[in-house]
Amino acid sequence: MANRGNIPCEVPGCGGTRAQGYLLCSPCWRAVPRRLQSCVYSSFRAWQAVLTQKPADMPAMREASASYRAAAKAATDAACANRFPDLHQAMKEA
Repeated sequence: MANRGNIPCEVPGCGGTRAQGYLLCSPCWRAVPRRLQSCVYSSFRAWQAVLTQKPADMPAMREASASYRAAAKAATDAACANRFPDLHQAMKEA
């Protein structure tokens, strides 16, 4: 079996680990709706494309980075809501 890594999953309450270069552990990623997974992938690719431009376009880099961070947060929230609904609800109420 492939090494899954030892980086903690970003989803609150998960306790799983993810491999370097992955946003979430496998069970949490599978809990993210496919449409949102596609948003994460496309925003990450757009961010990577901007990073490789020479000279760097700082406004575009900030915009692409913000777009990826927003998609990643939405994916993390969705995984938490789908895998740990009680915890997610408690976090929303706090």
